[in-house]
Amino acid sequence: PVAADGLLTNLASQLNDRLFPPEDYINDGVDLETKSLNIIQISEMRAREIKRRLAREHGYGADELSRMLDKKDLINTLSYEEHKVYQQEISKRKW
Repeated sequence: PVAADGLLTNLASQLNDRLFPPEDYINDGVDLETKSLNIIQISEMRAREIKRRLAREHGYGADELSRMLDKKDLINTLSYEEHKVYQQEISKRKW
């Protein structure tokens, strides 16, 4: 018989690696300024930190940021932008 807790732990670990790739894959050879964040790291940030990162790293203007009133909108937007950065890094490494 297979222990259910071991199976669930293994499944959770595999799922976590797929959803949030290890730092080695994302940030290998990338300076700290362009480090891409995962959804958990973004969710733990304060709204003002998310706005600051969107403005500085991704070029969002004050008017765009002022329209995002809910922290969920900010998290989703930053997550999308960070995912785009991650995808660009992956495509650069493929070539």
